[in-house]
Amino acid sequence: DGSSVARASQLMSSVTARPEQLTLTATDKALNFALSLTEAVDTRADTVVDVENVATLARIVSNLVLASSGHHKTADGAVMSTTSTNGSVRAATVSKIVDAIGSSLARDCVPGEPERTLVTPSFALHITVKAGHDFDKTTIGNGRVTVPVLPAAVGTGAAAKVTTWVDAGPLMWAVDQTGESNATLSSPLLSVKFARPNGSEIKISDLPEPFTIVLDVDTSDNSTLSNSGHDFSCAYWNTNMSQFVSDGVLAARTETNVTCQFNHLTDFGALFGPSNELGT
Repeated sequence: DGSSVARASQLMSSVTARPEQLTLTATDKALNFALSLTEAVDTRADTVVDVENVATLARIVSNLVLASSGHHKTADGAVMSTTSTNGSVRAATVSKIVDAIGSSLARDCVPGEPERTLVTPSFALHITVKAGHDFDKTTIGNGRVTVPVLPAAVGTGAAAKVTTWVDAGPLMWAVDQTGESNATLSSPLLSVKFARPNGSEIKISDLPEPFTIVLDVDTSDNSTLSNSGHDFSCAYWNTNMSQFVSDGVLAARTETNVTCQFNHLTDFGALFGPSNELGT
């Protein structure tokens, strides 16, 4: 019941409070347990959402992201290059947990109320609930995502879930997974999803008008850009290929961010280096 989930969450909060002390095995076990807890909260659709408990679960997964990141770095702090299957499994588990947390928060939202934000050391989750047509030409994700005219299938009571990660978030193990292009992820990961009232994802792709997404990057050293002969490109995480693929349009660039346009939704980032297009 709800009280059992709350007690288990408090216990997990204590266990994961020092992520730097968690072994890789302990981290994986804790992730699987956190997934079970989060799904238990999310599936109790006939009950009032315990927002405090949801926030506790968010802090737990945040600590586990920090722990996982620590296991994918060398002693000097550099991210190790790896195609580890375990890395992709951890990333999928973290994403499922955060998605379930977002669904729980969405159930507690009233359509049309201001965007709700949950912030942790590893990520910020922004939830907006509206009728589908009410999203058209608005911004979500703390102003980072501009929504185009959406298809009618989005429907009433849809939830927009935007996750802004610190660095690469759950994909910390794959920041240089770009095939043969040698490009690297140069922005924090940003994830965008739309979901129905029951939590199921609404697949949005092939739109005639794109989503516009702002990604933070450091372009202050223009000499590096000019000397390298390369630039930033807009990319998404291709789950089938397990790598970042250049796909969107780079619409604008400043010293602190790039503006990208995509006609689909998934996990986005800015690459620096040779463009890594699908099939090249």
